[in-house]
Amino acid sequence: MPLSSIAFTTGAVTFVLIGALHTYVHFVWLTGDALFLRMDALGTVPLGHMDAPVWGLFQGTSILMGFFSLAFGAALLTHAADRHGRPQVRAALCGLTILLLVGIMIVGGLHLSALQVYGGAFGIICFGLPLITSLRAMGQPG
Repeated sequence: MPLSSIAFTTGAVTFVLIGALHTYVHFVWLTGDALFLRMDALGTVPLGHMDAPVWGLFQGTSILMGFFSLAFGAALLTHAADRHGRPQVRAALCGLTILLLVGIMIVGGLHLSALQVYGGAFGIICFGLPLITSLRAMGQPG
């Protein structure tokens, strides 16, 4: 298996693992009464035509983040399993994933922790190698 395919598959599996871990951590550590009381004290936030409770927004956003990462990783794994995939599709998928990872690095660096920055850099390597390989394949006469 070429290094670029190993890197792509590693990046895809990492998204699945992060999604599973995030979802697990959410349901084990981020749903307790102590955290609820602290967030409930914050009240509500105007959201469209309604006032949404901070607790509900946090729960929804956190759970959806885990589910999104699981689904995105599974979609990437589906593409990784396609041995007849076109290099144009893989290049586009890698490029879009790198843009997502840059966003994760920026938001992580500004609001969360250095872990998101390191993870984003790892992901950029995982998807950068197959991006380069795909771009080279697109330039080859077919």
